[in-house]
Formats: sequence, C-alpha cells, structure tokens
Amino acid sequence: MSPEYIVHELTTHIEKKDADECMDGIKCVYLGIQIGQFIKNFEERK
Repeated sequence: MSPEYIVHELTTHIEKKDADECMDGIKCVYLGIQIGQFIKNFEERK
C-alpha cells in the first residue's frame, strides 16, 4: 500500500509599498499581520 499525500495551499497578498517598506527596514506591520493570519488559517485546516 503506498502512502497518500494531500497537498494544501494557502496564499496571501501584501501590497508592494508595504513589502518594500519592510524590506527597507522601515516597518513590517502589515507583513506581520499577514503572516499571523496565514498561520492561523493553516492551523485551522489541519
């Protein structure tokens, strides 16, 4: 019997301006919020 794999995919979006500010070390608030929501959604799908 071969193991079965179920693939789950979650996507998120961050505005370019917010991503650029985070990469430039200005602020990462929106990225942090998106990552938190991504993790929450991932955990709920388990």
